[in-house]
Amino acid sequence: MRALIESEERGYYGAYQWNALRAAYYLRRIAPDAFDYPRWARVWADRESARCPPGWKTPPWSDTALRTIQAWRYAWLITGDEKHRQAMEEGIAQFSLT
Repeated sequence: MRALIESEERGYYGAYQWNALRAAYYLRRIAPDAFDYPRWARVWADRESARCPPGWKTPPWSDTALRTIQAWRYAWLITGDEKHRQAMEEGIAQFSLT
């Protein structure tokens, strides 16, 4: 996580953020004060949201849409931000998986 955040601070990051969010969710449970988890969860979830084309609830590819929905779920669990829960639910509803 430290290497990931240091890379982010230098302006380098991967295309998908859901693994970072998943890792942050679990790491926070065992090392709650190690990082500013809510801050980074918001950065990563917002980056996932930015990948959605205008008018789309998720990215247009089903595998990427699934990862994005997972990213929003972990962001919501970390931050409690309603926008991430709502994005997750709207993304799931798009696939009639509710």
